Amino acid sequence: MSSHETVLVKEGLDIIFEKFGLVKGEEFIAALQKLADFDYTAWRQDKLENLSIEELHKKASEYSRSLNDKN
Repeated sequence: MSSHETVLVKEGLDIIFEKFGLVKGEEFIAALQKLADFDYTAWRQDKLENLSIEELHKKASEYSRSLNDKN
């Protein structure tokens, strides 16, 4: 693992534990480990391919608004 990947993993774990706390964070990581053969990239591509451009725009806009609402 490169140093960049190490930093990325550490930052991701920090976010998970900050958001979920220790117990739920550990449960989340255990659930991910059970999905070792899960191909996230293929799953995301499949989800996006089934959306029309209008639906994709709507979801992106909703997501953007949700980020602005948090700030």
